[in-house]
Amino acid sequence: MDDHASEDDHQRTLVWLDSSLEWACAEDRTGLVKLLNLVRTEVLFDVDPSESAPQARATVDGSAFGANRSV
Repeated sequence: MDDHASEDDHQRTLVWLDSSLEWACAEDRTGLVKLLNLVRTEVLFDVDPSESAPQARATVDGSAFGANRSV
C-alpha cells in the first residue's frame, strides 16, 4: 500500500482547509485558525518539500494563511 497522498488528495485537503479557515476567521475562532494554518502549511510542505526554509513554515500567529492561499 502506498503511504503517500496523491496530488488530488492534497488539492481536496487544501480546499477543505481553505473553507474551514474562512469559517473559523468569520467566527473569530483564533485558536482554530492557528491550528488550521499549521496543518495547511504541513500539507503545502508535503506537496512541495523545496519550501523547507524556515520562513516558508507556518508561524504560530496564523500569518501563513494569507501567504499560502495562492496554492
